[in-house]
Amino acid sequence: MSEADREQLLEAALRRPLTAEELRRRDAHFAAAPDARAAWELELRLRRSVRRLPAVPVATNFTGRVLERIDAEERAAQRRPARSRLARWLAHGWLKPAFATLLVLSLGTLTAQQIRSRHRATLAHSAAAVSLAARLPDLKLMKDFDPIHRLSAVPTRWVDEELLAALEPGFAR
Repeated sequence: MSEADREQLLEAALRRPLTAEELRRRDAHFAAAPDARAAWELELRLRRSVRRLPAVPVATNFTGRVLERIDAEERAAQRRPARSRLARWLAHGWLKPAFATLLVLSLGTLTAQQIRSRHRATLAHSAAAVSLAARLPDLKLMKDFDPIHRLSAVPTRWVDEELLAALEPGFAR
C-alpha cells in the first residue's frame, strides 16, 4: 500500500466507519507488514486526540505582528552592505591560506617545468654536437689526405689514355 493510500484510509477512518473494501485493503496491508497495525492504531489515536483539542484563539493583532516582523527583517536586509561573491568567499578564514598554498604550489610546478625544459634543451644541444663529431671521417684517413689531394691536382696531359682504355673495357676515346 502506498503512503497516499494509507493517508486516504486514515482520513476516511477519522470521518466515518470504513467500508468493507477499505477494511479488506487495510487488512491486506497489515498482513504484508505486521508492524503496520501498531503504527496505524497509534496514528489513528493521535489524530483523534488532536481533533478533540479545543481551538486556540488567535490574537487579534496576529496578522499585524507578522507583517511588522516581515518589514523589520526587510529593513535589516537593506541595511547590510552588499558584498561581492569574491569578498564573501575571501571572508572565510581558511580560504586565504588555502589560496596562498595553491598559488605557491602552482608557481613551484611551473618553475620545475621550466627547469626540465631548459635541461632537455641543453641535452638536445649536446647530443647534436656529439652527432656532428660522430660524422667526421676517421683520423687514419686524414693522415693520407695530402698525397691524395696532390693526386687530384695532376695535370691531364700526364694521363695515359691508352692505359686507361686497357684498364676499362668500356672506355674509348
